[in-house]
Amino acid sequence: MDGGSIYWVINRVVTARQAILDIRETVRDDGSACADLVLDPALVTVQGRFMKPFQGWRYLNAADAPLDEAGSATFTADLPEPLRRELLALALL
Repeated sequence: MDGGSIYWVINRVVTARQAILDIRETVRDDGSACADLVLDPALVTVQGRFMKPFQGWRYLNAADAPLDEAGSATFTADLPEPLRRELLALALL
């Protein structure tokens, strides 16, 4: 396992990420094979990005992944969340 994160899309905005710590082979109750993702319990807020609706997985190259919010020099951290989401939806952030 060489890093990687699950990015959470909430109300069409990439909002947070969770580091993937491990991937384990396991078996479901019906006997079929599957994988368990072991995630870091800490959620990291990222600079929100509006996403069109989609189903299933999307893979992001490191260059395409949103930056972590911590340490970013942005005024948006002070905005109320509903306003911030609306500005993202209008592509103004």
